[in-house]
Amino acid sequence: MLAFLLGSDFDLMSYMVAPYFGLQLYGRIYGTLFAAASVLTGLSPLATGAIFDHTQSYDLALGVATACFLLSIPLFWFIDPAGARAVKLQQAEA
Repeated sequence: MLAFLLGSDFDLMSYMVAPYFGLQLYGRIYGTLFAAASVLTGLSPLATGAIFDHTQSYDLALGVATACFLLSIPLFWFIDPAGARAVKLQQAEA
């Protein structure tokens, strides 16, 4: 299940970049987001291991991960669909 979720975030990211930022800078924006997500995904096991070494428990690491996931939920509520419509209108005019 975790592997499925980890794989779906990159697909979702590519799907959401185009309508909100347009196709003119799609490669640059998606590449930047993909690189940042890849680096952070690679660093998270190191951080989790360091937390475990310090506390002898995964509780803090899992708590931080849970807090990050829960804090990300409201961010999706604040995405402005009008922003996506504005990009589509600009593309239609061009």
